Amino acid sequence: MKIITLSKANIKKRMAELLKIDVDQFTSWGTVWQKENFLYELPLKFKLSGIAIENNNVVGFLIASNKHGTAHIHRIAVKPGSTGKNIGSKILDFLEKKAKKKKLNKISAETLRKDQLINFYAKNGFKKMTFKEQLAYAQGRSPKERREFLKKSVVIFKDL
Repeated sequence: MKIITLSKANIKKRMAELLKIDVDQFTSWGTVWQKENFLYELPLKFKLSGIAIENNNVVGFLIASNKHGTAHIHRIAVKPGSTGKNIGSKILDFLEKKAKKKKLNKISAETLRKDQLINFYAKNGFKKMTFKEQLAYAQGRSPKERREFLKKSVVIFKDL
């Protein structure tokens, strides 16, 4: 398995595979991405994000960008049937190396409080933000959005 840096060209080439993995992983969350989400430009997105390839097939991906000096994970997914091979951990290692090269000070992600990804992130050295830190993190949102975020989500991070 190899991990390649995301580019618009390889997104377009691999779009059907990326969309299929996304549907398989995120339909139950109600947050399935469309083509536009994968192609949307964000700071350092095409430097920090990667696609895991095995036998010329996409087996996982990670989409991240620079958010206030932090490599923020927007999406991470592994193809069903390819789990248990440490693909997710290898993609996180890829991101960590890229983030350090760009002099970013931590990696962060938001996930649902009940999500199994919390254990995956913990296994890879991530910690949950305290409630006070999450409250500060959610400051740019409306009061209703902030309440919903704090009720349903958790922010995890790893210092680099």
